[in-house]
Amino acid sequence: MDNRRAVLKLYRRFLKTTFDWYPIISEYRTKTAIVREMFEANRHVESPQQIASLVARGESLLAESQFHVPYSNIYMPSGSKFERNVHPPLNVVANGFGNYRTKDADGH
Repeated sequence: MDNRRAVLKLYRRFLKTTFDWYPIISEYRTKTAIVREMFEANRHVESPQQIASLVARGESLLAESQFHVPYSNIYMPSGSKFERNVHPPLNVVANGFGNYRTKDADGH
């Protein structure tokens, strides 16, 4: 993998990790500006060895900053509201809820 592709891949992963920490867009944009400044500061580097060193350092920094529980939408399978109010089965809807009532005191 060439250096440009490695740097872009690292940058995208930093942005995704930043979103895990700051899911509110205003905070996210502020933090991504800081990430961008970090990458822009080393844009002038042309030596493949230095670039590889910077990418390795970025990978270690990214590993340290991984969020323990990545952000997920509440309605997605890992979210807190996933299937909270599940729709009843179609046979219950078609036949009515009367089939699921408990017997009353008379045994009916």
